[in-house]
Amino acid sequence: PTKVVAEPNSVLHIKLDGVVAEKTSSELDFASFNVTTNLGLADLLYGLEKAKKDNAIKGVFLELGNLSCGYTTAKEIRNAINDFEKSGKFVVAYNAGEMVGLGKYYISSAANELYGFPTSIMEFLGLGGELTFYKHTLEKLGIEVQVIRGKNNDFKSAVEPFFLDKMSDSSRLQMERYITNIWAEIRSDISKDRKISPEELNNYAENMLIRRMKDAEKYKLIDATKYRDEVVDIIKKKLKLAVDKDVKFV
Repeated sequence: PTKVVAEPNSVLHIKLDGVVAEKTSSELDFASFNVTTNLGLADLLYGLEKAKKDNAIKGVFLELGNLSCGYTTAKEIRNAINDFEKSGKFVVAYNAGEMVGLGKYYISSAANELYGFPTSIMEFLGLGGELTFYKHTLEKLGIEVQVIRGKNNDFKSAVEPFFLDKMSDSSRLQMERYITNIWAEIRSDISKDRKISPEELNNYAENMLIRRMKDAEKYKLIDATKYRDEVVDIIKKKLKLAVDKDVKFV
């Protein structure tokens, strides 16, 4: 691959739009003849690590579109952003698109400064889960399911949808435990970076106080609502560039 050399006073531009996969890949969609590119987590983390040590890179512009990734991946990206910030360089994040969900916000909240598109919808509702049960469907189809499970394996719940029509107490308990723990960790991480107590964040979620980006601004989840060109102007000021000069994005 071609080695990228950043010019002095540059900014690393990370655009998270689409799926963040384990590794970067490009595939041709034969229906539309468009190339779909998935950004790989390993490349993303490597890029942040390299930029942290590159004197030509003064900061990061993190732009989030229709992002799709799990919370483990989101946590890894957050950790890398926080580590990058230890260099003293800035990270400016911008949430764009029609909808900003918890996962997208969770990543962006690690940035030094966080902005959002003025008319975007935002959901900050905590976490939940649901299961689909097939028992009655299988009965109507005349399909018999035989499950071999030890009598002391109440928490081996993967097969329950095939012979139950609702969650067992054991399944519900373990699901509540891990969802509660993940939600507590998300609140703790956001609390540290946004200086909002976990109790306040829980209140926002429980009472659905965040419905639009303007609500996020009101409750200090973001610094302000801005259009993209306004965010770029903020970056220019950090680089001490004239208004008519372009930012050197890498």
